[in-house]
Amino acid sequence: MAGLDFQALVIISLAVSLGSFVKGFTGFGLPLFSIPIMAGFIGLDHAVAVMIIPSIVSNFLLLWTNRRQKPDLTLFGPLLVTSIFGIFLGAWLLQSIPTSWLMVFLASWIFLYVAMQKSRLRFHLNKSQNRIAGPITGFIAGISQGSSGVTTAIIVSYLHALDLQPRSFVYANALIYQAFWFVTGAALWAFGMFDLGRAGESLYALIFVLVFVPMGSWLTDRVDKARFENLIFLFLLLIAGRLVYLAVV
Repeated sequence: MAGLDFQALVIISLAVSLGSFVKGFTGFGLPLFSIPIMAGFIGLDHAVAVMIIPSIVSNFLLLWTNRRQKPDLTLFGPLLVTSIFGIFLGAWLLQSIPTSWLMVFLASWIFLYVAMQKSRLRFHLNKSQNRIAGPITGFIAGISQGSSGVTTAIIVSYLHALDLQPRSFVYANALIYQAFWFVTGAALWAFGMFDLGRAGESLYALIFVLVFVPMGSWLTDRVDKARFENLIFLFLLLIAGRLVYLAVV
């Protein structure tokens, strides 16, 4: 981690701790929280790189925990194939277009996610519809993943539309993101945005995942979840607003 100043280490520590706590409490939120917070201080490409190892490890743990409730995995094959092309395209955009544009793009996904969750808007897909929706979703989500590391609004909405059981939902979510983050790591490495230094920082961030995800899980049945989720939405809006501010000033 040579060359990374103390302030940046503090930002990584705080951002990943918060994202990990939210993930433990709600089942989502690690990249959704951590990347936007870090991006405002160390840059978006750096923030995405830092999240690679923590995301892979946390998704592996979810896959193992829910392995007996896995859904029909053939549902997700087309989505995962097209996502590969989308992720490499997104990673190319990450290094090729102005950071301010990507900040606004990331903020837009956060605003969309909050709006969809508060409106409780839901879609429903049968198997025949999924043959069309799956590959399209994969490509669009892949672009967002490669360019920002955040695809929650897309993937959560897609999985809700498949009407999966809760444990199967968690397994499918972890499976998709596990594939996404492996490909993201390969894409960032190919474009020179994930080197040994950033891999070390990513391993450092993993410490906070291992500590704060269990803490969030422990509090799940001890705190009013509805109020906590409202607080999460408010904090997400503040993060998104700050990204827009940084992009325009």
